[in-house]
Amino acid sequence: MRPAGRVFEVYCLSNAEPANVLRPQFKLRIQDIWKEEFTDHFLLRWLRAREFDVTKAEYMLRQNQIWRRENNIDAVLETYQWPQ
Repeated sequence: MRPAGRVFEVYCLSNAEPANVLRPQFKLRIQDIWKEEFTDHFLLRWLRAREFDVTKAEYMLRQNQIWRRENNIDAVLETYQWPQ
């Protein structure tokens, strides 16, 4: 149970130990596509999705970024035209 008034940290999650070891490796491997919104929690989600296999997590994140670029996801709120 977390103390009252404290911010929940990624380190409180289960599997925190492998995450602390692998997250720096993951960051190094994706530095060519690094974005400000890639927080520790964001990276941990990708690692957990691939059972802490850094190669698989990297591949999955890169494929996601390609899909976002191809579908112009980052600009969808700016360019969406509501039906009349």
